[in-house]
Amino acid sequence: MIKKFILVTDWDNHWKGKHNASYPSYMLKNDLTYNSIKKSESSNEVIFVKTSKSNKRVEKVWIGFVDNLKLESKGAVTFDVHIKEELEGIEKYKDYTKSGWYHSSDLNLADNKIDENKNAFTLPLFERMRVCKQWKDFENDVFLLLKSIGLNQVYKIEKQTGKADGFFYIRNLSVIYDATLRTSFEKEKEQQIKNCIGELKCEKIKLENNTEFTIQKEKQVWIITRGVTRKIIKSDGIKVLEVSIKTLIDIYYKRLTNDKFDEERLEETLRTLVRW
Repeated sequence: MIKKFILVTDWDNHWKGKHNASYPSYMLKNDLTYNSIKKSESSNEVIFVKTSKSNKRVEKVWIGFVDNLKLESKGAVTFDVHIKEELEGIEKYKDYTKSGWYHSSDLNLADNKIDENKNAFTLPLFERMRVCKQWKDFENDVFLLLKSIGLNQVYKIEKQTGKADGFFYIRNLSVIYDATLRTSFEKEKEQQIKNCIGELKCEKIKLENNTEFTIQKEKQVWIITRGVTRKIIKSDGIKVLEVSIKTLIDIYYKRLTNDKFDEERLEETLRTLVRW
């Protein structure tokens, strides 16, 4: 059987043995419908992913199948869950953090496809960033990495005390970012983060050469590191995140190996790196 669907949730008591579950229509992702799922009900295995409510990290993964699908009056899909066994090596499913019902080719890369193409697609700057010791080199490579994942509107900010490294926007998302090699940075960058939040509260942001850009609806501040992607604070609706270069490199591979990873998908991915 082909593993065709991935079901992700942070709900308590899910994916334990046989039980009934229900997904509202908004949790059917990337053009999936009740009819398209129903057609494959009897012929496909399902990967079940349970995430933590507190930090959205994957806790456990199982393999099994679903049956007895029914469409409720408000569009929700109810179904019976059948768990075969718990899977080991859950690290490979670490990006499965957003609750929903996905087609496997939509949510993540096919593992074999990644393994076959990764070396061909790998950029020299990936290893350079991993071992870099000079902050200026790291900043420059972060700028190149952002460009490489498909961001066309990325701009460096002229370096001044208290200023971030750059700014980018894509569709409805505006981000001021700063790169650092430090593993513990929150106290050091506290004022800088406040400055970035203040800039994003304005209708426009002014860069070097007096170039101005309109701030988009979704506003975020990124501290880009070699650590882990996580939320830091949320202030006046502006989200502040630590974003790992590994997360961005994974997005780079997804863009190259998934034909459906268009600009809209890229914006959604960047906008929802962590759950708030």
